[in-house]
Amino acid sequence: MASPILKRYLLALGRYPWAIPVGIVLGVAGGGFAVSQPDPPPTHTIQAILVNNRPPTIFSATGSEIRQPLESFTAESLLTETVIKETSKKVGLDPKVLIRNLKVTLPGAEGGKKAAAVPEGGGQLKLDYKDSDQGRVKQVMELLVRSAIDQSKANNTARLRSVIDSLNQRLPQVKADLTNAEQALEEYDRTEGPALFAAQNGSLVSQIQQSDGQQRQMGLELEGINAEVASLQQKLGLSVNQAYVSSALSADPIVADLRAKIYQAESQLTLQAKDLRPEHPTMVLLQQQKDAYEVQLQQRANEVIGGGGFAAPLGTANVRQDSNLDPERQRLALRLVELTTGKERLQQQLQSMARFQQDSRQQLTQIPNKQLARARLEDQLKLKKALHDQMQAKLVDAKTAEAETVSSLSLAQVMQPPLPPKAPKSAPVMMAIGGLVGLILGAGAVFLLDMLEGMFYTPEDIKDALKQQEIAVLGVLPLVLSLDDPRRGAILSMQESPYFDAYERFRSLLRRPENGNPRMVMLTSVLPGEGKSVTAYNLAIAPPALANALC
Repeated sequence: MASPILKRYLLALGRYPWAIPVGIVLGVAGGGFAVSQPDPPPTHTIQAILVNNRPPTIFSATGSEIRQPLESFTAESLLTETVIKETSKKVGLDPKVLIRNLKVTLPGAEGGKKAAAVPEGGGQLKLDYKDSDQGRVKQVMELLVRSAIDQSKANNTARLRSVIDSLNQRLPQVKADLTNAEQALEEYDRTEGPALFAAQNGSLVSQIQQSDGQQRQMGLELEGINAEVASLQQKLGLSVNQAYVSSALSADPIVADLRAKIYQAESQLTLQAKDLRPEHPTMVLLQQQKDAYEVQLQQRANEVIGGGGFAAPLGTANVRQDSNLDPERQRLALRLVELTTGKERLQQQLQSMARFQQDSRQQLTQIPNKQLARARLEDQLKLKKALHDQMQAKLVDAKTAEAETVSSLSLAQVMQPPLPPKAPKSAPVMMAIGGLVGLILGAGAVFLLDMLEGMFYTPEDIKDALKQQEIAVLGVLPLVLSLDDPRRGAILSMQESPYFDAYERFRSLLRRPENGNPRMVMLTSVLPGEGKSVTAYNLAIAPPALANALC
């Protein structure tokens, strides 16, 4: 049984029998026209292969770093829009035509699509160009290769210049940081260096130990001085201040002369008092001389012992008594004063040494922190210096690389294959091919015209259309032939009729519970004579069960 599509196509072929012959005629005519046309001009193709290029001598690391590897090139970076326009202008071509005829194959790529990257130094970059002018194809390829190589060198030079400019911009700040770190370490060594040096060579600990020994020695000396002072005070019966005053007054010759005059005046008063009364002018004169000598003695005592404030409370009797020391007692008094002065000196030295020892011990406890702070400053200086030296070396290396900067590309090979021989045109073959193409086009035209009609020619078309409209198909009834009288078409009463099975299936479908209980069935058709009456009559004479279902 033929498929529905084949059946519909055969029906359409019957309606449009002219389509295929017309297609064959047009195809043969087209083949003959193609044979009569002159051959197009030959297309010349040229290919250039670019590979990695290295400078002959490399003394710098920057020269290798800034060199753009072949694998990083793209069609846009290799042949920029400016290069395409300038090349097109020189050869007199439209840039769009040049781009259309140009093909760039990247390393490890096929058909212009990027594939897996190949190792550096092992890749090839291919430029393919085709043109009908043999001289122009060579000129275009030469210009493109030269521009690509120059562009690569310009890119490497720009990258090197960017490195140098970046180093020149950062270097002043790095130098300033290095100078600040050196100044900070120098200032720290100036202030804390002696203490750190003393701690390192052990002199600070030695000073503390020496100070302890000196303090113990001074303590012993103070104990001896205190014992001797106490002994002298006990022998003299004088305090230190009294011994100082007595020794000073006893050693002054003026005080001794005034004391002698006072003794002389007192002696005369005692002698004259036996014969004269106190009111006697001689007695009054002697008393006045004595009083004057005592006033002078007091004044002289004030001058000797320190300007009038220290010995004033002693009085005249005390001055005469304190200034009356024999040489031996005067020596002991001077010794007492000397010991007291030495004691005060030792006490002051002991206090100073105690403060010095305390400061030394405090410095000793701070030495670890100072060493740590200096180590930090020294580490910062080392880091700044290392960075500065590294940048200086990098700058020198980059300037050395200026003479080594070359293009990353070099031309390895240029190939221009010869034109392949072209077979002459064969009129029979071309016309046969044209006829075959016309046959195919005619067959396609028949199918297209059938689809544009929008009419149903097979039952399958009707079923598909009803399904698209969501209309259920109860069954298919065959066309009954030669039934002029509808009563002769009682198919349901003639079991031997060839149409009985079809109507029996249709009746069974109407009886199904899922179809509901229809009260009315309408029969219609597009054209007359399609079987409406026969179908209605057979449904009308159906058994009572079906008739009740239809009522």
